[in-house]
Amino acid sequence: MNVFRKNVTAILSKKMNWVHVNLFLLLFGFFLSAGFGQNMTKIELKQASQLSHDITMGEMQRIIGNVIFEHDGAVMYCDSAWLFDKTNSVEAFGRIKIQLNDTVSLFGDHLNYDGNTKIATLTGKVLMKDNKTRLNSEMLIFDRNANTAYYNTGGILRSGKDTLTSKIGTYNSSSKEVFFKDSVVLRNGSYVINSDTLMFETKTQIANFYSPTHFLSSKNRMYCERGWYNTKSDKSVFQQNAFVTNGKQSIFGDSIYFDQKINYGLGYQNVTISDSLNKIKFKGNFAEYRQDGGYSYVADSALAIMVEQLDTFYLHADTLKVLFDSVQNPQRIFAYRHCKFFRTDIQGACDSLVYMAVDSMIFMYKKPVVWSGDNQLQADTVIFSLKNKQIDKMYLNSSAFIISAVDTTRFNQIKGRYMVGNFILNKLKTVDVDGNAESLYYVMDDFEKLIGINKTESSYMTLELDSNLVNSILISGSPKATMSPESKLELNDLKLRDFNWMIGIKPLNQFDLFRKE
Repeated sequence: MNVFRKNVTAILSKKMNWVHVNLFLLLFGFFLSAGFGQNMTKIELKQASQLSHDITMGEMQRIIGNVIFEHDGAVMYCDSAWLFDKTNSVEAFGRIKIQLNDTVSLFGDHLNYDGNTKIATLTGKVLMKDNKTRLNSEMLIFDRNANTAYYNTGGILRSGKDTLTSKIGTYNSSSKEVFFKDSVVLRNGSYVINSDTLMFETKTQIANFYSPTHFLSSKNRMYCERGWYNTKSDKSVFQQNAFVTNGKQSIFGDSIYFDQKINYGLGYQNVTISDSLNKIKFKGNFAEYRQDGGYSYVADSALAIMVEQLDTFYLHADTLKVLFDSVQNPQRIFAYRHCKFFRTDIQGACDSLVYMAVDSMIFMYKKPVVWSGDNQLQADTVIFSLKNKQIDKMYLNSSAFIISAVDTTRFNQIKGRYMVGNFILNKLKTVDVDGNAESLYYVMDDFEKLIGINKTESSYMTLELDSNLVNSILISGSPKATMSPESKLELNDLKLRDFNWMIGIKPLNQFDLFRKE
């Protein structure tokens, strides 16, 4: 996995090194490269059916029928032409073809060619083609010095299955790179892509984006303001306000790698995976999304946000993994290492957690602790049972312990082998203690003055709570109880065995989940 991530990052870095093309400077260089000051060669007439020389119009020749010119290795064909000897230029008409080399040809209805600058201007039904690419336009300027074609009246480029249109374009026939500007549209078998500035590499079939770009397919919609897309492999990297969505689930991030063929994505920095139907979001600085494999993986400041009817549940861990069913509904959420969760009425911490959406169960493992109001609940394993997305029951399995603070130094305590908490509207109402039940309770009078400390041992206990405070304790199973004044008890007698007050790690809000202990 780490090797794959490094490779993707390397590809991303390589592709993102393109410098944004300034069209004005490009055109300036286009004309500057025109060949002034170089050794000039004359345009040579190779073939014609008729030839006439008009002295009154200067050194100009009228040439008609099966016309062929040659200039510096390029061969030009047309139906008729004017050859200007003094300016070393040609104006040609009808069925024009320029064979630049073995692979590149130009076609049009009208041609102006300057032999000194080696610049050809074609109009009409213009076509430029090589072995893999066809470029159509109404007007095309070709600079033979730079092997660059330019149009500004609209053009269409076809390369394999890709079709690109734009109002302005520049094509380098040597590097096989085409720069498109203004109303750019790329169509292939997978996407329709709209952009303002795009560079297309015809050799690799890779499109590079330098402006806000929208992608639309039958499966996904995507957006970025910088990035690249390989039209052959359907792989891409999107940067700057990037997102990928299938209508139900979306990935947002500073940078996203996405493989359309297998619906696989990687997100880097400020990543959010959002499920609008189930009202769940997963955030982190790294995410892996595999739609066909049915899972998402989030790490580095990972956070799950589940919007409920009356509240929002926040879950943080080093790593979050989500499993989906065949229709992309979340089925299980796994949280690994340093888990904490927060909701207004209940908070918790543990080493690992599993949320079973199908069974509506939450399992907490390895030193789990839960806070409900003023009560701290602990056990070897804690399990929540949900009903209608609200807590119905809580099971504390093995070494169960409940602590509530009377003040900063005094604590009411209840422990036992197992406990079951019953909730109404997400508030803890009763707790049943089963096996080796013990309690230590500070008994107050009506004026909140301490009467004494009650210590009880029995097989079973039931706690009744009101506003998250213990209101009464029902004891059964051969109980043993003693009431002692606080002054008669040693400090060690004021805490039951395994007492561990952990209020310091309790998250106070959703932002406190990221606090390091």
